[in-house]
Amino acid sequence: KGKGKGKGGAHNSLELKMLLMPHMLTEEENMMQEILVIHYKKDSSFPERNGWWFSRNTCTGEALAWNAREVKGPPMGGWFVIRDKTRLPDPIRIVDPAKANEKENRNRRKEALHAIKQVDLNRLKGRLVTHDNSNEAAEYFGHFCMLMHLEHMEELRQIKRRTQRLPEAELQRLGWCLDGLPCTGVFGRREPKKVSMIGWEDNGSEMGSLCLPPNTNFDRLKFKRGDSVTISESRQQVRRGETLEKIGDGFIADLRPNRGRDEAQLVIRLRGCWPDDAMGR
Repeated sequence: KGKGKGKGGAHNSLELKMLLMPHMLTEEENMMQEILVIHYKKDSSFPERNGWWFSRNTCTGEALAWNAREVKGPPMGGWFVIRDKTRLPDPIRIVDPAKANEKENRNRRKEALHAIKQVDLNRLKGRLVTHDNSNEAAEYFGHFCMLMHLEHMEELRQIKRRTQRLPEAELQRLGWCLDGLPCTGVFGRREPKKVSMIGWEDNGSEMGSLCLPPNTNFDRLKFKRGDSVTISESRQQVRRGETLEKIGDGFIADLRPNRGRDEAQLVIRLRGCWPDDAMGR
């Protein structure tokens, strides 16, 4: 009886509309949305009311929550919600946005430290032996061998992370990826060495030149000569429903700008060898 009428009914109906249908609020109703105020109040007449308060619209409005802590800024915990003049403990904890992911970052840091501790750096350089059996020389060159391993692993990790986090179109726009590059030549086959670098399987290598699009801006590309790259089939050549074939990993041997009638080229030294039909794909 009398539901929805009077000041209280209109206020309740507006609250329901704000909660269930916020997209249907008119401009006037949007302006009527309530404002929550947080402030510190000190009352000499009633010392038990001293503390921080949440109130509706103004500092003298309806009290919503109270906190007895006397601190310079609003406390992050220890709040009591006001319900029918009764203070009920509230588990809310206000967090600084800058520290919102602090726990997650701390866990990631622990995982990274745990992974680093599992790497035995001495084992990466312990198998290096010089012709004159000099321990000092083995220690010196083994140090650089270890750094080469770690640098290569880090570059591959960054490539994998970017391809998982960013869509292909965004990678191309930022200069991290190129698509639709036809292979114009395969040359410079190098057979596997009998003695390979420690922990580095040598399957030989082969050079391949990829034709770059006209007016390619080399300054926009994020990779340069000597950087590790991953080569796979272009999405433009793969039929719908088929998966992309990874051709292999390698590094950029040369970046050749266009000269006269010669088109700009990207020369890749691929670990292993290029497919027999690379120039036909």
